[in-house]
Order: sequence, then C-alpha cells, then structure tokens
Amino acid sequence: MVPQIHPDYKRHRLAPHFVYESYDENNQMFFNRNSAGFILEGWPLVGTSLQAQNEIAEFLKEDDNLPAGASLQVIMVGTSSIDSYLQHWMNCRKGEIFQTLAKQRCEVLKKKAKEEGLIKDVVLLIALTIPKRVTDSNFVADLERRRDVLKATLRSIGLLVEDVNSSSLIRLLRIFFGWDEESHPILNPHEILAEQILNSNFNLDVLPEQLILQNSDDNKK
Repeated sequence: MVPQIHPDYKRHRLAPHFVYESYDENNQMFFNRNSAGFILEGWPLVGTSLQAQNEIAEFLKEDDNLPAGASLQVIMVGTSSIDSYLQHWMNCRKGEIFQTLAKQRCEVLKKKAKEEGLIKDVVLLIALTIPKRVTDSNFVADLERRRDVLKATLRSIGLLVEDVNSSSLIRLLRIFFGWDEESHPILNPHEILAEQILNSNFNLDVLPEQLILQNSDDNKK
C-alpha cells in the first residue's frame, strides 16, 4: 500500500515564482535568480508637464541606461496602514480639547482606511533589473551609475525618491497577500527573500476565490 501524502504537503507554493534572493546593504542592490537591480520609492506626482515627459523619454531611450534585456517596472501601491501618519498628526495637537478632537478624527479616518478602504497611503515603486553578467567586473558599478542617473532624472521633474531595502520590499509584497502590516516578523538573513514573502499558513489553493471576492467588493464601491 502506497502511503498517502498529508494534504499540508500538497499545497501549491508561490515562493518558487518569486525571483528575489538576497540584498546587499552596502550597495543597496537586490540580487535575484537571474538578474540584479534596485528599487526606488517615491510619492506620485499630482501633475506633470510635457518637458517632464520628454526627460523621462530621454532616459528610456539611452542604451547606457536600459541595455538589452533590462526591465523597468513602475507600480503604484496603496495600503490602508496610515496609523503612523495619524499618530504624528495627533501628537502635534496641543491642549486637552484639541487632543480630544484629534483623537476622534483619527478614529474616524482609521475606520475609513481599515474597514471601508476609502483612505490609503499611496507610494510609487520603481524597479530596474538587468540580467546578471558574472563575467563583468563592473556590473554593480554600472547599476549604481544607472541608479544615480535615474534619481537625477526623477528629481529634475520634481519626483523625489529613496532606496528601498529588503525589509521595506518584503513588507509591501506581504500586504498584497493579506498580511497585517503591523505584525511582520524580522527577516531571516540566512533565508532567501523569496521564501519569506508569504507566511507558512498561506494556501495558494484559496487565492483565486479571495481575489474574486476582493474584486467584487472593489467593483461595488
């Protein structure tokens, strides 16, 4: 008789589909399965000009910035975790009356964010990755140069960005899969990043149904 495999070991895993492996704190670069690169975080512009569009186009068309095989991704992410902003705003209120009013207002805004999803902290993620060339001794230096050029280009159009480290990236990725943003464990430096994005209880088999329900709720709004 062939022994039966316990259902817990039959679950489909997403970790093999994530490319993130390690992060170098010294040069602030991600080293992935077949590529390496960096991620920048900024806040979306509420408006722009034709000149700004032209400056971005100039960066994109230069082979020195985006060589063959390079990938530039721009993602806008909205999260309902606004507690730190509300706490800072509330701490700035002086006097018992103003603090009481601020606390009540913060509770209303938290409910709008957590329960109704009407308020979000929106950030912009810009990721540039290039296929790894192990024979190129200047590979990391070239990435750093491209990052400096991209930062300067974005700064020229009024978009200030900062580097994203491994903890910040994994925190944002976990939010996509329903993690509570305030309860994330510390990253394990001895484990590849792809294995730490999802918790051990995550079951891919129920993901489609969750996404359907979420999309249905979003459409109703």
